[in-house]
Amino acid sequence: MPLFCGGKFTDDATRVPLGDEGGYINASFIKISVGKEEFVYIACQGPLPTTVGDFWQMIWEQKSTVIAMMTQEVEGEKIKCQRYWPNIVGKTTMVNDRLRLALVRMQQLKGFVVRVMALEDIQCSMPLRTYSIVQFQTAELRHVSHLNFTAWPDHDTPSQPDDLLTFISYMRHIHRSGPIITHCSAGIGRSGTLICIDVVLGLISQDLE
Repeated sequence: MPLFCGGKFTDDATRVPLGDEGGYINASFIKISVGKEEFVYIACQGPLPTTVGDFWQMIWEQKSTVIAMMTQEVEGEKIKCQRYWPNIVGKTTMVNDRLRLALVRMQQLKGFVVRVMALEDIQCSMPLRTYSIVQFQTAELRHVSHLNFTAWPDHDTPSQPDDLLTFISYMRHIHRSGPIITHCSAGIGRSGTLICIDVVLGLISQDLE
């Protein structure tokens, strides 16, 4: 069973259950009222080599369309997060025994990288759809955008605050359904700060309206 840093498990009251049997992943729901809206996030530990499949299963089950990755894979010669996506456009990989993942496109913006992923349940009869996740039971089409903020060292502050604000604005603009998935290494510091800033910006925006 994976742990957060410091040996802390996720709280049973807010943890994200996996599958019909409610399996464990180090991830918690965070729900915050912003005016008349409710902002819903999942804050989680950066995937480990042994939890990549669970991570993508969670995204599939929660129908999330945005992942906000607030760490690098390696920082200061220390591994912070397992790479959980293909690094070549068009390349596919199996993330568990039934989900196949493809990198459809990648774009470098100022301060962050945008990757569009396509996911396929190979037990379905439907073909892989470009830019889409195909869910056999409902024939629902979805896309998943992976946003990797690259200018925020661990235990430090963003080198360009304006880049972070642009990142959050982009994240909010492309979000369509499901909780926003956010992680750093432990899923606490930078992930929690991202959520706080997003909520404050949402409150300011509603107040201005």
